[in-house]
Amino acid sequence: FGSRLKNDGARAKANACYAPLAASGPPACGPFLIDAAPLLQRMASMSSTSAPVGSREGSSFIDAQSFLHNVTNELARMQEVVDGSHAQQMAHITELRKELDGEVIELRESTANCRQEFQDIAQQRIGAIAEGLNELDMKQVSKDKQQQEQLDTVEKDMQQMKR
Repeated sequence: FGSRLKNDGARAKANACYAPLAASGPPACGPFLIDAAPLLQRMASMSSTSAPVGSREGSSFIDAQSFLHNVTNELARMQEVVDGSHAQQMAHITELRKELDGEVIELRESTANCRQEFQDIAQQRIGAIAEGLNELDMKQVSKDKQQQEQLDTVEKDMQQMKR
């Protein structure tokens, strides 16, 4: 494959194969987007150039070899870009995980503090209610004693009046 395609129909067919790929934008490759447009444009431009009249048969091999070498270099460059992007994303993910872990710990501590405060408030209110009930009970016992004394007094008075 190369810039020395002898048949114009084959050249047009090769260009037609690359054109949709170049026009569709970067293909998805896993979680990364790879912009292959520059490579596809180079491939399309190399395949669309016509061979000079009077060129030798061996030059098409050299052109094909040169094209493959260029493609290999471009793929290696793209792999380096992807590897660098992957390393950056992994570092970012690690940083986000650390932040998330810190927030989880902070949330757990906050929840524990709220739970402790709630328990303290609940104990205070339960204590206050218990004291109030004890006071009411004591007052009731006191009132009961007073009423009983009054009843006893009234009963004695009634007994004395009967006599």
